[in-house]
Amino acid sequence: RALQKPVDWAKAGLMPSYLELWTKLRGKFPGHDIGFGGFRAQGPITTAWALRGHDFFLDLHDDLPLCMEFLRLVTDSIVNFRQFLLRVNGLGAPSSAFVTDDIAAMIRPGLWGAVVVPTLDRFYRLQTSGERGAHIENLIPDHIPFLDTLELDHFDPSVSPQITPADLRNRCSVPFDWLLNPMQTRDFSRQQIRDYLMDATAHDASALGCHVAR
Repeated sequence: RALQKPVDWAKAGLMPSYLELWTKLRGKFPGHDIGFGGFRAQGPITTAWALRGHDFFLDLHDDLPLCMEFLRLVTDSIVNFRQFLLRVNGLGAPSSAFVTDDIAAMIRPGLWGAVVVPTLDRFYRLQTSGERGAHIENLIPDHIPFLDTLELDHFDPSVSPQITPADLRNRCSVPFDWLLNPMQTRDFSRQQIRDYLMDATAHDASALGCHVAR
């Protein structure tokens, strides 16, 4: 019922304060193009979990049709918020859409076709007919074929210790990044780092990422 109510994002929560600050900044720096940035939305599955807590995982089994209606409303709300941000910045429809939805990995592959694919497909379709990208951490090999089902143009597995570049190359056709994360740069020898990245390039990673942190 709460999700069925329209939201005036410009008046919701702390948004009026942020909009006021943005107006002041533009007034102080009239010669600069200061976008209204720093705001984002998580993907539908992650947001559904954030709203429902761990009961969300029971909802999938206790009442799947109602859970799917919940996910539809969550998706529509996320897209509506993103469209609000575009309007504030004077931008039109985006040429691409990118989703960050790590909690999707916690839904077993057997439910992806019925739950995750239609939900993320709606997320994309409501925003653009252009390219689709996704960041989902901790997938397992049986999730990977669904990346093709979603017709992704790019995938970022980030920290996903249960899959390898070979898994991604062999089980889908989606271009993907491969990450060397700070824990690995801390723990790996130089040779291990070289081998790790060479393995990714040998298995067709389209880009390599490296985070260096203290």
